[in-house]
Amino acid sequence: MMKLFHTIRHVNIVLVLLLFFVSGCGSGGGSGESSTQPAQTTNNSQQSQWQLSELGKIQSSGLNQPNLSAIMGNNGLHLAYFASEGGAYTINHHVFDPAFLQENSTKTPVITLQTPQQDLGLALISQDTPLVIYQGGGPSTCGQTKHSDMMASILENSQWIEYTAAIGRVDRNAIVNDGIAGRSIDVKVDTQNQIHMCCQFFYEGCDSMNQTYPDLWYFQFSPHNNTIPKTVEGNTYGAVNIQNTAGTYCTMALNNFDQPYIFYYYEKKLPNNEFGLKVAIRNDPDDWGIQWVKEQTTVGDISAAWNNNEHYMAVAYYETNAQSLIYAENTGNGWETKFFDDSCKCGNYCRLAFDMDGNPIIAYRAEKSHSGNPLEKLKIARRTEQGWTKELIENNNNIGYYNSILVDDDSTIYIITYSRETHGIYVLVSEGI
Repeated sequence: MMKLFHTIRHVNIVLVLLLFFVSGCGSGGGSGESSTQPAQTTNNSQQSQWQLSELGKIQSSGLNQPNLSAIMGNNGLHLAYFASEGGAYTINHHVFDPAFLQENSTKTPVITLQTPQQDLGLALISQDTPLVIYQGGGPSTCGQTKHSDMMASILENSQWIEYTAAIGRVDRNAIVNDGIAGRSIDVKVDTQNQIHMCCQFFYEGCDSMNQTYPDLWYFQFSPHNNTIPKTVEGNTYGAVNIQNTAGTYCTMALNNFDQPYIFYYYEKKLPNNEFGLKVAIRNDPDDWGIQWVKEQTTVGDISAAWNNNEHYMAVAYYETNAQSLIYAENTGNGWETKFFDDSCKCGNYCRLAFDMDGNPIIAYRAEKSHSGNPLEKLKIARRTEQGWTKELIENNNNIGYYNSILVDDDSTIYIITYSRETHGIYVLVSEGI
């Protein structure tokens, strides 16, 4: 990562990045409920200079959503996204290496699917081999047209090889035992190059009711071995029926021991109405400790990150009822709200990272003012020695979708984002803030 960022710093970022891309191109159980203490005083002053460059454009039509995702590796900046043309939906992978400028800038199709997809995940094995996960495979039973399996494609010897990561099987129905796996997905690769995945699983497609109550699954994926998903939280059918919605917006982060934390939205109608943000912490292969981060809150997006400096887990999320951004962390005393932005209707497409000093930085979209006027801007919130600051860093072209935030060893911040107005992929760079 240092090689990439330090190379970029010594060239004109606008000229270089435009060369790279061609046109055509998101422990223990217990309640652990979050504190409701007020956020620290915030400062809305514009304190940093941001440099904006367009990287390229995504072909987008119909029901397609780009679901742009970005990650940094030893060999460059990797992007994955959906593009659509002529009724087909293609996942593209794009990578560039600034050490060799445009000679090593490549864009390749990963896979072409026949139906629009809701999500994709991107990770790197050994910091340079891209892995893309998505919903693919064949359709489920009962006339369903959507892909029903969770798939993984890995770039091996310049070829994308597709593997089946998870197939939904329903033991309780011997006749119709095919479910739908692969919505609300995420993937992380740990320091030992073990691949961790989470996803939602929906029961057989013949009963529309089963499409309402998904389970949250987790598994470690190996390309050449069968993987068996484990239910982290889900539904039970028998003498006592429990129907809930588990795993929506599932997002994973690993701590310094490569221990998975899965954050997700949860809702249970019966026997009582429970809903809110939960976290499941893996204690051993078959034991998950599930905690409430915040009860009685509605969630529309989640981003989590581990603070390597101070050794605690943190989460940023979009509260849909209040249409606000909320940031919470667990430093050993349960989940405590440390910051929120309710200055406007904002917080969706939130992404969280920490700088080299252990300060949280959150990129997110500002949708509207409280009076209903459109803003359509990209915001950033960050904590400094003086407290929290909030900035509107880009306000053109209906920007701020599918954000990724990356920070280098000098705390230079890179935000990759998408505009629904221009269909453009953009990078914003700020040094030393």
